[in-house]
Amino acid sequence: ASVLAEVRKLAPASRPAALQRAEVLHRAGRLTEAIDILAALPTGDPEERVINLIVEMLLRMRRYAEAEELLLNYLHALRQLPSPRRNPGVEGEARELLVRLLFETGRFGRVTREAKALLEADPERLIAHYALGKSLYMQGQTERGLVEINRARQIIGDAPLETLSDLSVIYRRPSSQPADAFLRDVAPQLGLADSGKGRGSTWEDLDGDGRLDLIVGGQEFANVAFLRVGDPQGDAVFREATESLGLGDYDSGYTNLVGDLNGDGRMDVYGIRGGYQSRRDGRDGNVLLLNQGDSGGARPRFRRAGPEHGADDPRQGFGGALADFDGDGDLDIYIVNHNDPNRLLLNDGKAMFRDVSEAAGVAHPGGGQGIAVGDVDGDGDIDVFVANKHHRRIKATGPGSVLHRNDGVGEEGIPQFTEIAQQAGVEGNGNDFAPLLADLDNDGDLDLFVGAFNYWNGKSFISWDGSAGGAHRLYRNDGVDAQGLVRFTDVGEAAGIDRVGGSMGGAVGDLDNDGLQDLYVSMGGPEPGRFEPDLIFRNLGGMRFQEVAADWGVFNPGRAHGITLPDFDGDGDLDVYVPNGAFYPSDGSPNRLYANHGARGRWLRLSLQGPVGNSRALGARVIVEAGELRLLREVRAGHGFCSQDPAELHFGLGDAERYDAIVIRWPDGSVSKLPGGPTNSALTARQPASRGSGGTSPR
Repeated sequence: ASVLAEVRKLAPASRPAALQRAEVLHRAGRLTEAIDILAALPTGDPEERVINLIVEMLLRMRRYAEAEELLLNYLHALRQLPSPRRNPGVEGEARELLVRLLFETGRFGRVTREAKALLEADPERLIAHYALGKSLYMQGQTERGLVEINRARQIIGDAPLETLSDLSVIYRRPSSQPADAFLRDVAPQLGLADSGKGRGSTWEDLDGDGRLDLIVGGQEFANVAFLRVGDPQGDAVFREATESLGLGDYDSGYTNLVGDLNGDGRMDVYGIRGGYQSRRDGRDGNVLLLNQGDSGGARPRFRRAGPEHGADDPRQGFGGALADFDGDGDLDIYIVNHNDPNRLLLNDGKAMFRDVSEAAGVAHPGGGQGIAVGDVDGDGDIDVFVANKHHRRIKATGPGSVLHRNDGVGEEGIPQFTEIAQQAGVEGNGNDFAPLLADLDNDGDLDLFVGAFNYWNGKSFISWDGSAGGAHRLYRNDGVDAQGLVRFTDVGEAAGIDRVGGSMGGAVGDLDNDGLQDLYVSMGGPEPGRFEPDLIFRNLGGMRFQEVAADWGVFNPGRAHGITLPDFDGDGDLDVYVPNGAFYPSDGSPNRLYANHGARGRWLRLSLQGPVGNSRALGARVIVEAGELRLLREVRAGHGFCSQDPAELHFGLGDAERYDAIVIRWPDGSVSKLPGGPTNSALTARQPASRGSGGTSPR
């Protein structure tokens, strides 16, 4: 900032001053401003670095088409200069930028040709050696790729590698599926395999036909929405319906939260769009999409609401949740931002929002990378855990993750939160990602899983500050102490989940229907060539877990984000949806939908119907009793990293042929106790108009 202030004092007409100011803005991350300054300069000597600087910034913004057109024209102009005027340094830098552009966009054959030509002129070009080596590897020429990567390492003084697995964490796919594998990828058959660079995923019944539909969000891509159609009792069939729903006219970013936000009985959408971009990079903010379809909801049509609704947010959004945080009967919005303050928007019941973040005590400016909401202390209101990951090139803005305890409503109807992460023992160290709240030991309270995100430096996993990488954490909820503070103990190592790697998403649910909730953890990182297959931790009971992804039939080589667990085919077991994103367009892989074809246990599926304003009863807490099992679930919209599971609750019940009772604590605090019945059933429970017993009906 001080350098920028000095540069501003220089004469506005000074070309060197403009160049220097653009350089400073570039380093400060204010790319759009820097490009505007450079683009406004009169045409200068082709040898100047102006074009190279613009191209470099366009690459950072991944505006590849503009960068390529500008760069190719510039290289052509440089080659037309007479030999005495040609500057090998400027031209070499431009050619290196071309190699980088080709690599980031996945054109590995051209990378090979351009990098070789560049290295003939300048054998010490580090990026050219690296891009050539990785491109040869991506084309199956492993040994030749290793030679080039070692040359790059020698230039910077690092020891040579013996194998490529020393550079990237590479796993080979199992040659065949184990005999007991019961999760099988059916995305290609259903047309769900390639939905853009997937980030978040949301499952909800958008058209009111009783079947789950899907919205996939992607960084710098439009939403892709799929409606399940056809015979409700037949095989699952999905129809791509993005444009007909009105969801395709904006780049979606990361998260789509779905709920009835204006109390008209129809599902609306709140899109959190920022991610690593924000309005500072020329993007719009978050969007509120109200459902203007027919009153029955059979033909949904979403239209963007205006700024008067108060739901816009131009910051770097990385997820959020819908919940009735102030207990007034409608759905509010909590937004997780990255390196910007988080926001809490209170709803007046008609989708008119007011920002109460500061007054509520939740405007924490950490590096938000996911959210988990739930009643962690059992007092009847919704608490919030936000996982913070500091960036290795940005100074830390907070000590770690935050746990906001909801202390009830204060003045002007604003809920009051107290930050207690350190006292509760869940602060972490700035490496946290994609948190999950669930009762993992079936003791009646919510435990906390937090994924660890680590960078890869070519030798080992490292934390944001350069220290050794951290492991996933599992915090056991030990209840509320005598002072009224909830306490957690980190049992990750004893539980067997303390893997070191790069978690980028996750979900929790009982995948094998044995009465214990399992963990799906997606792995990876933004570095090209880094492969870390996803993990599934099977819950063995007693807070002990076993990694079983390959045994259960899952091989996904990393970079998945918004994992969700829908029972999309309605057969009583949880399936797994995996949207595979990548920082570079060349580095992605198809999205996956693992259908569950072999969960052996029995099950119960429960849908709750709440009153106007919260028709899905978000925030309700349910306990199902079956013999010795006492299973706790909560209804939520938004969890982990950019995910929203279906509002319906799934309970695996092992070999129990009957359940004994269902106890529901509704969002308003009223309680219903429902009688037992047969398992392998799908039920709907409606909140009674007055406090007392509710009713159930088969669905």
